Amino acid sequence: MRLIKDIDEKDTRRMGKGLEDREKECGSLLDKECKQVILLSKEHFKKSPPASYCLLR
Repeated sequence: MRLIKDIDEKDTRRMGKGLEDREKECGSLLDKECKQVILLSKEHFKKSPPASYCLLR
């Protein structure tokens, strides 16, 4: 069983590394889109905060 466990761990490491590489490849696009969404959500929140926020305050 120990051999199987070691093989499984190596496979998951490879998969994780692949995901990181993909993020790096399109990281600049993702960063730009994320920043735009964050800015838009902040502006919208300033204009009209959600009703639940007003009730909790």
